[in-house]
Amino acid sequence: MLSAVLSFIWIALPLLVWIAKLCARKRIHPALLYFVTGLAGYLVLLTSVWALESQLRAKMNRFDLDRSGSFSESELTPEAQLAIDDWANDTGRSFAPIIGIPITAIWYAILFAVVLGGEWIFRLAFKRKGDVLAAETTQGGNIEAIKSDNPYQPPTVG
Repeated sequence: MLSAVLSFIWIALPLLVWIAKLCARKRIHPALLYFVTGLAGYLVLLTSVWALESQLRAKMNRFDLDRSGSFSESELTPEAQLAIDDWANDTGRSFAPIIGIPITAIWYAILFAVVLGGEWIFRLAFKRKGDVLAAETTQGGNIEAIKSDNPYQPPTVG
């Protein structure tokens, strides 16, 4: 159960961090945000693997009746053999510390690119009037040509 929750958090962490970034008052550079989120995601992934390992080991140890750490012929029921096979045949847990870094980096890069691209498209589609005014005046546009009810217009040059 814990490993499933942690796996979901690993998948959704970039989106959760991006939502928190949008709510924050202070601007954070996306590269720094990506790096910190990637490090946190890697730690969440390793914790998820550790929780899964503990869960499989506990399932396997339920069939160790004499608590010797090994299984005798009388303890090897089909269910016990299935639990032992589940624990022994999962090589993903063994390679998680090595493979987790590139998988986390790639997955988070894809999500950050989608979110950054979506935010950029959203800002282009829903520009405020003040943003258009600032963009046109910095490009040499005539401020008098833009009709605005704002009494605090910057002075015109020349």
